[in-house]
Amino acid sequence: MSKTMTKAIKYFLFFSITPAVGAIIYFSFKLLGVDIRLEYIIYLLILILFVKIIVGGVVVIVLKKAKEE
Repeated sequence: MSKTMTKAIKYFLFFSITPAVGAIIYFSFKLLGVDIRLEYIIYLLILILFVKIIVGGVVVIVLKKAKEE
């Protein structure tokens, strides 16, 4: 496997913990005394998911271009 592909796989493994990120944010706000609705955490998770999809698409395109060269 190429070095770039290994980096991409590590990136996706690291950011595949999206629900855990939402739980950490929710409970940290609760511990700090900030009352945040669960609805906003869901919005945050959807935003993170869309960013992951966009970055994933860019990584796939870059890997395809690098493979062609």
